[in-house]
Amino acid sequence: MPTDNGSLGETAKASEPFMQQVFIAKSPELADELAFERKLFVIRKLAHTAIRAAQVDAHWYVASISARTLVYKGMLMPVQVGQYFPELQDPDMESALALVHSRLPILSPVGNGRIPIATSPTMVKSIPCAAISTG
Repeated sequence: MPTDNGSLGETAKASEPFMQQVFIAKSPELADELAFERKLFVIRKLAHTAIRAAQVDAHWYVASISARTLVYKGMLMPVQVGQYFPELQDPDMESALALVHSRLPILSPVGNGRIPIATSPTMVKSIPCAAISTG
């Protein structure tokens, strides 16, 4: 998957994940697009289970496997999304819908029991926490 990390700070670059885009062809045996979407869902679940069970990579994650929907995912500021994923700037890229979900870092607990605190648009630090109540 083409990415451009030029808008990221050094701290973000140090923890930037490896990303890969794959293409899976629909078997002629599948009746329609909905059957293909169900098969892709099963493939994602089986791959996730097998890779975690084999302890190949504890952080392996698939944002989406779909023949209908492209998902671009990252810990980015909204302004960085189009910069980080250059194909989104391609004039041939069309979409009926685009959604960028953004939240304040202070309200975003992460799995290691720490709260990220934004210190600049390109750098995130963490502080230890015991519990978080978001109301």
